[in-house]
Amino acid sequence: VHEHGLVHRDIKPENILINNQKQLQLSDFGIAKLPLSEHSQTGFGMGSKNYLSPEQQESAKHVEASSDIYSLGVIAYRMFTGQLPVARFQDPISFAPDMPQALNDLIIRAISQIPSQRPCDGAQFLQLLNQATKENSQQQHTEEGTTIWATQNTTSIKAELEPLENKIIALLKQCGEIKPSEVILLQPLADIAYIDEPALQEFITHVTQRQQKKSNDSDNKLASFILWVNSVNKHINDHINSSIDSSDNAHIKHKQKQFLPDALVDSLITAGLSTTDKTAEQLTALIKEKQQNVPLIKPIKVIIHPLFNQIKKRALPLLLLLIFIGLTLLYGQYHTQKNTRSIDTATWEQAKSNNTATAYLLYLESKPEGSYVALAKQALTQLVQQKDNSKINTAIAQEKLINAIQHQLIKQGYQISQTGKLDQRTKQAIKIFEKSQDILITGNVDKLLLKILTQTYQEKDEKHWLAAQNQHTVDIYQQYKKAFPQGQHFMQASRLIKQLTIEKSNKEKQKQQAQAKQRKQLIEITTDELLNNMITLPAANFIMGCTQGNKCNDKEVPQHKVSISTFDIMATEVTFAQWDTCVTSGACSLRPDDQSWGRGNRPVIEISYHDIINEFIPWLNKVTGKKFALPSEAQWEYAAKANSKTRYAWGNAPDCQKARYGQFSGLCGNERKTSQVKSFRPNAFGLYDMHGNVWEWTQDCWNENYTASPTDGSARKTGDCNAGIIRGGSWLNEANLLGSTFRSGYNRQSKANVNGFRLVINTTL
Repeated sequence: VHEHGLVHRDIKPENILINNQKQLQLSDFGIAKLPLSEHSQTGFGMGSKNYLSPEQQESAKHVEASSDIYSLGVIAYRMFTGQLPVARFQDPISFAPDMPQALNDLIIRAISQIPSQRPCDGAQFLQLLNQATKENSQQQHTEEGTTIWATQNTTSIKAELEPLENKIIALLKQCGEIKPSEVILLQPLADIAYIDEPALQEFITHVTQRQQKKSNDSDNKLASFILWVNSVNKHINDHINSSIDSSDNAHIKHKQKQFLPDALVDSLITAGLSTTDKTAEQLTALIKEKQQNVPLIKPIKVIIHPLFNQIKKRALPLLLLLIFIGLTLLYGQYHTQKNTRSIDTATWEQAKSNNTATAYLLYLESKPEGSYVALAKQALTQLVQQKDNSKINTAIAQEKLINAIQHQLIKQGYQISQTGKLDQRTKQAIKIFEKSQDILITGNVDKLLLKILTQTYQEKDEKHWLAAQNQHTVDIYQQYKKAFPQGQHFMQASRLIKQLTIEKSNKEKQKQQAQAKQRKQLIEITTDELLNNMITLPAANFIMGCTQGNKCNDKEVPQHKVSISTFDIMATEVTFAQWDTCVTSGACSLRPDDQSWGRGNRPVIEISYHDIINEFIPWLNKVTGKKFALPSEAQWEYAAKANSKTRYAWGNAPDCQKARYGQFSGLCGNERKTSQVKSFRPNAFGLYDMHGNVWEWTQDCWNENYTASPTDGSARKTGDCNAGIIRGGSWLNEANLLGSTFRSGYNRQSKANVNGFRLVINTTL
């Protein structure tokens, strides 16, 4: 549409259609126009109000393509937020945190109140939209491994994996590697993060590689330690493989204590000392542990082969004889011992079966040399001890029971000591509890009492926890923790407190960011409005002071010629809205009282000369880069006369229809308040309220007359500078105080509901 020079003027959701091929179509060109076309339809606010740009709401005649962009921006804002951007709206990213920042900024730019700040047409909007989505796509592209373990758009580990990562790092710092036995210790942390065993192995590798890539000094030591341990493992494996091919039995026996040669061990320790943060003792112990844990290598051929060679050297007959004699002796000894062991075993089994002190004593008497004498003595001792310990065990069990009951009573608020003794305070507390539960009152302890106490606490705990969850606030969870420090939901309450605190902090941060952006937008709108409100007055020579015949007073004379250089002056007095923007920005400390008359476009009142020059003007100069100032008295009079030679810019006769004044006398009504700016027609220079509404401050110090006044239009800086000059009269005063030449002095520290001001920008002074 824009490429063909058209402006649609009524883009809204109802006019965006989707056909059966899922294509978007823009419809209803009933009020479309060619820009600046004399034959297009015109009218006030033509289009749909909710989607109209500010300039189109003011006039539908001079809209541009950027007006359509505003409507498109409103639609986009509503799509992301479900709301229309009215009043001081929040950024769409506040409602949709996952949206790209660039897209958020594009939408805000599209609905700017200032047409020049928007994309100029649909082509530029599409270009910026593609750029925003492309940047977001690039930000989201990460390596496959990173997307598993890292948070979105960052390389940091996900929060739920941090405990597991920390444990892995701790083990790496201790051992330089994760051993298979240690994986079992890591699995519970992995289960919490829903990581199975294969994924855990992958994550261990991921964390180890991350540590080896760290760049700071402390992590360099860890990376070096990991590499050193890998080197030790490699050397051990190499020596194990080489030893399998060796047939030196002495060499194998040496390897049972140490696989690595001493020289290699010393070399490894020296390398570790120079690259890691470990001591020599730690490195030595680690190498020793690794060598001791290596399985003992004893190839069968290495042991058997030398023995077989020795046997072959002996005479065969001698060998056979020795074997025969040995077998004969062994058989006789075996047969005798077998019968003895059989009787001994049978006697012992009988004693063990009876398991009494008499049975064990009988065995000891009958078999003083038996194989089970030690066991019989041990069993006899245990039986004696069991009898003596039964009373002790009963007392211990009772003490434990009392201790547990006291613990439960303390948890429920009873003021007793946990001693394990059934003292009077504990008995009294038990009776009070039994009474509260409507059970038999005894004051004694038993397992049933402990069960009821435990159930009661759990019920109270659960009740308070459900109530806390319903309110779901930091304060209520803290109250729960205080009331139930040993409650079953204590840790969950702590986590929720932390979560809510973070959420509150994030919301506050987002709120502050939104407020900062709103303040920035408000300042831009206000300053743009103020700059657009400036009128440039031409250089001229004019006669300053009262013209004879206009009932002059001594303060308005003598008349004198003044040469005025060109300058810019505000068409209206500074309003409450403009001053309040300074307050919102933090530059103005005073928020003046509006006397309940209303703020907005009424002239600001209740401000002093010093408030203006010390706060408002420095702020305005800073945000605009201009040099604003109060007008000199000569500039003000030149602007008020607007080339007229009469008492007022419109003539010599006062007129209630041309200025706000006379409330004190009731001449123009008794309404006690100012009028909004631009309530009356401007003078010939296009300036409003130069007569009446509020007195206006000027730069000049107070002097009784014009004697020795500057003739170049500059302010007079001599005289009584504790007082300044105000001009123009106010809503309260009589008509004779409103004249273009009338002057009045006022204390520069004082504030009043009749005083205001307007500003100028000097282009040559």
